[in-house]
Amino acid sequence: MRLRRFLHPFIMLAAILVLLCFTLPDNAILPVDNISQQSTTESSMAPSTTLPTPNVTNNIPPTKNVATTSEASEASASTSAPSKTGAPSSTNGSGNIFGGKATNDAPTKSQTKPLVASAYQNNVPLVVTTIYAPKPTTTGAQTPKSNKPFRAVWISYMELPKATVTKEQYAATADKIFSNIANVGFNAAFVHVIPFADSIYPSQIFPWSRFVTGINGKVPDYDPLAILLKSAKKYGIAFHVWINPFRVQSSDTDESKLPPDSPAAKWLKDPAAKAKGLVIKTAGGIYFNPAASEVHALICNGVREILRNYDVDGIHLDDYFYPSQDITIDSIQYTEYKRGGGTLPLDNWRRASVNAFIAGLYQTVKSEKPGTVFSISPGGNIQRNREELYADAAHWVSAPGYVDMIIPQLYYGFENQAMPFEKAAKQWNDMVKLPSVELVFGLAAYKSGKLDEKAGRGAAEWQRYDDILAREAAFVQKRHPGVGLALYSYAYVLGNKKTSVVETELAKLYAGGVW
Repeated sequence: MRLRRFLHPFIMLAAILVLLCFTLPDNAILPVDNISQQSTTESSMAPSTTLPTPNVTNNIPPTKNVATTSEASEASASTSAPSKTGAPSSTNGSGNIFGGKATNDAPTKSQTKPLVASAYQNNVPLVVTTIYAPKPTTTGAQTPKSNKPFRAVWISYMELPKATVTKEQYAATADKIFSNIANVGFNAAFVHVIPFADSIYPSQIFPWSRFVTGINGKVPDYDPLAILLKSAKKYGIAFHVWINPFRVQSSDTDESKLPPDSPAAKWLKDPAAKAKGLVIKTAGGIYFNPAASEVHALICNGVREILRNYDVDGIHLDDYFYPSQDITIDSIQYTEYKRGGGTLPLDNWRRASVNAFIAGLYQTVKSEKPGTVFSISPGGNIQRNREELYADAAHWVSAPGYVDMIIPQLYYGFENQAMPFEKAAKQWNDMVKLPSVELVFGLAAYKSGKLDEKAGRGAAEWQRYDDILAREAAFVQKRHPGVGLALYSYAYVLGNKKTSVVETELAKLYAGGVW
């Protein structure tokens, strides 16, 4: 009886994840703008059973006014694991880790048209609930898998070209980027497309990023993502879209700086959403609440939109999870969980919340395009990930249905006092046991020639030696032959931040017989 009561919340979590992140009909992208208002009160958070159909043309959201459209082509931390299909096991129940009641309504066979889930009701993003739709059959046109070990580079939002030039000029710059990448032996790139709850492509969910044109919400005359993707495929580079799921605004809590059509801005102005604490403010900025099921649904919908409009090869998350250990940031959700009979302490519950999000996003990816790679690059310190960010990477790589690829950011030298490279690499290599999970080591090209202030006694190591990357690659290849490598980042490896020291370091890496 005790065991049943303990497992009850996780059983319902599984049911909610399936409801949150299951498939929608083809071309049914979730709209942000021009959503007809429902006949509910302004503060209602409950989805309506009658949902509006978005106006979608050629898979490009019309509200973004893009000139050319043809280019768009509970998991608990300890007890509950997803099934082999990637979706968490599902059983009826009455509680969940988010608190509140689950919606478990099933559509009837008499429905002749699928329901299209709206992202908003009264300007409040909703959890996707009742959906009647077949799974898409397409797997997309992914870049052919290279026989060479995985060799990737991160391209951050700061390193992407600005869409303030003509389409032809932008395409020429994109062509140069991926030509450079291919010429030195990379076969994959992680391209930053959602850095701050905004996008570098036309979206019905997120506003245009200010990093595209220099102004929040300003619309370019073309689709940057479509151009970048086309150039990557031209040179045989696997294209993984990189998103920050929870980060909204860094080092600034002034919500007036958010684009008015940002989901975060809408939530901050809506009384019901504010009452649920869907957006939180910390000393580090503004973030979506990692424990809120509404947030999980929003991110799943954003990924679904990408997969339906672009033939990308992968979906990639980095190391941003919980922004703070402050006990108040998710207290609303945790209180509801406890009222529902939950017994997990706060830290375990937070890890279960993140696990639930990861499992749900994995299922979203696989239900849309099964061949798409889902990867995460957590920080290299396993203990810090677990205890401060509530990111239980050990769980993700030991149970099916979480990740296809794990890319720890091992941005350490051999002499790092707290976390020497060899120690960290051994920990990660020994931790990844599932044959279905590919291990890739992330290396810090950006540290070459610099003082590593957080390395303690090893602070000057990157200044004393110019072969650290080569030695790190050799070390992991000896222990794990054929293991993948990824370098941070493009600007330091091939762009305007590449120094003579970095160039020497990279030359030794490329010539070391392991690249």
